[in-house]
Amino acid sequence: MADQETILLKHLSEKNQPIVVVAVNTECRQGELLRLTWADIDWNAVILTIRETKTGDSRRTPMNSTVQGLLSNTQKSFNFAPPDRIFPLDAQRISGKLLIRLLKLLCWLGFGFTTSDIPLPHGCRVRTPTAVH
Repeated sequence: MADQETILLKHLSEKNQPIVVVAVNTECRQGELLRLTWADIDWNAVILTIRETKTGDSRRTPMNSTVQGLLSNTQKSFNFAPPDRIFPLDAQRISGKLLIRLLKLLCWLGFGFTTSDIPLPHGCRVRTPTAVH
């Protein structure tokens, strides 16, 4: 796990870590994550199907071993069925606000987002990204 991800996860509750891990590893948008169901996972092809994207189309995105392991363990632990949402309704109410803060943190951590107003967790310092030559 990258140092930035470790810092990010350290500042999140255990309940909110799975949606953040999936966001970081799949680059899915907030709405895409919140609409995912267990039926959207093709375990054999190791693919997530995003049924409704920002443009209204569907797309398929690969799962790396981190996402695959996390979702597999989550499904087994809670015995979810295919029509169930991966991140249930009670998590969605919390996660919408969480993901807005997450995007700002990802910007600060150098994941390619841009914003000028970034509220940082206590103890974090702003770093100026270095240019890649």
